[in-house]
Amino acid sequence: MNKLSIFSQFSASYTTSIKRTILSYRPINSQASGHPIKAYSRSVCKSRNNNQPHWGEIKSFSATSIANMPNRLQYSKNPYLLQHKDNPVDWYEWCEEAFAKAQKENKCIFLSVGYSTCHWCHVMEHETFEDDEAAKVVNESFVNIKVDREERPDVDKVYMAFVTASHGHGGWPMSVWLTPNLKPIYGATYFQKEDFLHLCKRVKELWDTEGRELEKQGEDVFNQLEKLNNQKDTRIARIVTWSAPKTLFTHFTKTFDPKNGGFSSQPKFPTVSQLIFLLRYHVLAKPPPNLDLSSLRMATFKSFAEKFDVNVLGITEKSEFIQALEKGIAARSTETQRALQMVELTLQKMAHGGIHDHVGFGFHRYSTDDHWHVPHFEKMLYDQAQLLQIYAEAYSITKNPLYKDTAYDILKYVDSNLTSPQGGFYCAEDADSLPNATATHRKEGAFAVWTSAEINESLHLDAALFSHYYGVKEQGNCPPDKDPHGELKSQNILYVADSIESTAARFGKSVEEAKEILQKCLSILASRRRTRPPPRLDDKILVAWNGLYIGALARASQLFSDTTLSDRALRAIDFIRSVMIVDGVLMRSYRDGLSNVKACVDDYAYFIQALLDTYEATFDDKLLELAYQLQDQQDQKLWDSDVGGYYNAETDPNLSLRMKDDQDGAEPSPNSV
Repeated sequence: MNKLSIFSQFSASYTTSIKRTILSYRPINSQASGHPIKAYSRSVCKSRNNNQPHWGEIKSFSATSIANMPNRLQYSKNPYLLQHKDNPVDWYEWCEEAFAKAQKENKCIFLSVGYSTCHWCHVMEHETFEDDEAAKVVNESFVNIKVDREERPDVDKVYMAFVTASHGHGGWPMSVWLTPNLKPIYGATYFQKEDFLHLCKRVKELWDTEGRELEKQGEDVFNQLEKLNNQKDTRIARIVTWSAPKTLFTHFTKTFDPKNGGFSSQPKFPTVSQLIFLLRYHVLAKPPPNLDLSSLRMATFKSFAEKFDVNVLGITEKSEFIQALEKGIAARSTETQRALQMVELTLQKMAHGGIHDHVGFGFHRYSTDDHWHVPHFEKMLYDQAQLLQIYAEAYSITKNPLYKDTAYDILKYVDSNLTSPQGGFYCAEDADSLPNATATHRKEGAFAVWTSAEINESLHLDAALFSHYYGVKEQGNCPPDKDPHGELKSQNILYVADSIESTAARFGKSVEEAKEILQKCLSILASRRRTRPPPRLDDKILVAWNGLYIGALARASQLFSDTTLSDRALRAIDFIRSVMIVDGVLMRSYRDGLSNVKACVDDYAYFIQALLDTYEATFDDKLLELAYQLQDQQDQKLWDSDVGGYYNAETDPNLSLRMKDDQDGAEPSPNSV
């Protein structure tokens, strides 16, 4: 049981008490009771189109926009905060001024945490934060603070731990009411306006009448979470033996989808960390080739027995050792081959599915179904980075050209869409875009999908072959249950619906002729797509996500023997070294200048690993020197000398709790890196 599960048990009684006193009912529209998938993004980002507004010029998206003077968020450079600068809510950033105001006026704090491409953050803004009535309530009752989770992950993780422990899951936007001393009272995710206003009024009433009790309960929660966070885990302290990866492999075989690949039903995420583990298991756990057991010494037999999970208790004769090991090695060979098969099936299904953008390249965030067809159309840099790595490594082992082609698709996408003029890499592209130049309402996937009529009009005589191969239907190919808002009606999401051999035979072509036709068709559609309004671009540059992509570039450079990739890695490193390290201190975020947020543990971990990967590709000693310097900084600033592990961020006097990541998620755990 992990620490968060333990905390959940403690939190249950607290949550029940709080709900009785504050809520008196559970808001039926709180997304805290829904799937956290709803937290994933579909909101507004800066567009690449020069005719579209700069972040600082973006106004409210409400159809009945409120004519208010911009609030103090107008002075921020952060895309998410700028998105809220025209709200009538009196927003503060996470700052001393806000905390001092809360304590001076004895007001609770309403903390809203999200990020610039978050769909449900945008929905709550439109319904609640742009509304005069709601703004009046929160402005009179609370000190209101907006936080970008990508720029301040330390703040996000502390209060998300509270929300997750209280409800079993979390998501964004995260809505938390705090005491003036920043202790949590109640929190969840998205609320509709009516429920939000009810909660605001109840929290205000209870603070005015039972403030001391709320303060004590919040203090108790933080104390318990801090105790568990700092608890030394003796399981981790022990030396890891071969039984650990074997146990993990067995777990993945039980959760694996043998038909479609991946490790869940739906929605389905790439979960690259799991794929990388399985690939490592295939390589490192399999028996050495041409092993002559008869030549081994008895002392060596015992180490082999441990590695191959063979029980040799009571065995004394060498012949019996050999017989037992032969069985164990045969079983392990089957396991390691199974591990590779799981990776390959997943990579092939993703490459052929709608989660892969066959026209514009790169990968969308996740699939809403179990067979990778209907994606959530947002594209994130951290996904491109990890998928580039796994496809490159899979190619190095199997030499399957599909994996190399897919890796280069990712490279083309990032080079064209997410690369800054200075060499750094942007965060993300939005899922939503305008269907055409005259439209005013953005739709999910509008930039990426096609009607059958558009395909026929664009491809003429080749349309039939193309439509067969990519599953295009006259009525559209998106199931209605995957399109609850009707935004994809009559639209087609391209996916590989038949083999190239079968398609070629069906239309009387050779395989090479069919491939040439498909490639020509994709180029035509790419040109047509470029005439559409593009999705907005989140142009922050985060050291952490750049580190992931730089490392993937360096590894791919070696695996593909392509020095142009290590050149791209070096250019991005030069940008970070020259711009994002100030007086020897690594900073976290850049957009039209540096933010004042210092690097967090993921910035250090991912970037140091990227420096090491690029050093292995180039043997540039300066990279190794910088890696040592940053590792020293990370150790000094973030290492927990009492129980081990790295904290997420440096000490913030306003956060009484410093969290540590110990699990892989959408990104790998910095502590594991």
